Amino acid sequence: MSEQVHLAFIILAPGGASTNARSDNGFTLTLATVDTIEAAVQLTRNLTGQGVTNIELSAGFGDDGLAEIRKVAGTGVRVGRVRYEP
Repeated sequence: MSEQVHLAFIILAPGGASTNARSDNGFTLTLATVDTIEAAVQLTRNLTGQGVTNIELSAGFGDDGLAEIRKVAGTGVRVGRVRYEP
């Protein structure tokens, strides 16, 4: 049996409070909206406990939010952030 790869995309948005996961062909994708960095930290703890391997953050997290999520995720999880360029 092949290993399941778990990826996540977290969007920081006012009023955000939903999480959906979908699995297919060896991948699980979790898409979540959160309204605070603190909620994202808790979600990150949950996701790492479920074996997430990569987390992508929306641009709204900024540099400080990215650093905080990376710290919580630990060295075994790749964390990146979408950036908007002019």
